[in-house]
Amino acid sequence: MYDFFYEADKYYNTMVKIRRKLHMHPELGRDLFFTANLVESI
Repeated sequence: MYDFFYEADKYYNTMVKIRRKLHMHPELGRDLFFTANLVESI
């Protein structure tokens, strides 16, 4: 059975980690945003 809440939690935790990284390294924000757009367009 597909556990939606588990997936959502995993996704949320990933977002939190990314946000922390961006907070420590603001210059990564632009590259990360570009990469995310690239992945979504595939």
